[in-house]
Amino acid sequence: MTSGASDLRFVPASETDLARMNELINDPEVIRYLNILPPVSMDRTRAFFNFAQAKGFSVWCLKLPDVGTVGVASLIPEDPSTKLGRNATFALYLMPACWGKGLGKATMQFLEAEATKRGLHRLECTVAADNSRAFRLYEGLGFVREGVKRKAFFNGSQYEDLVVMGKLLD
Repeated sequence: MTSGASDLRFVPASETDLARMNELINDPEVIRYLNILPPVSMDRTRAFFNFAQAKGFSVWCLKLPDVGTVGVASLIPEDPSTKLGRNATFALYLMPACWGKGLGKATMQFLEAEATKRGLHRLECTVAADNSRAFRLYEGLGFVREGVKRKAFFNGSQYEDLVVMGKLLD
């Protein structure tokens, strides 16, 4: 793979992307840190996509010219009619061959810009306590560890803590 972060494109996900999204999410290294029990069927991937579309969540495929879709990112705003309405949760996953190449950072910068354009005040996520790669990325971009959900994440063999992280955008 010769493309880098400067070649990364963020394309709204469509029905034609679902097979690749499903393939990526079923990679054992990818799904390890996601809140989804494997294996993920195409029906589950399609159901998530349809739910996201119905709720107005934004889902993008991360595409490189010489590879195609290498990851997925989503921005999930809170209900704007509530007092949490200026907050959003994000999700991000990349194929392992793209780890450590600046694509996660470029994606987070894109998500922050999108959130700011939409008038959002805060981005947040939860991170499995042993996901040091995610902590390095998010803390390097100004996210703060805000709390711990003790033993909230069952990784298939044991419970792990989840760390709540957040960043204020304005």
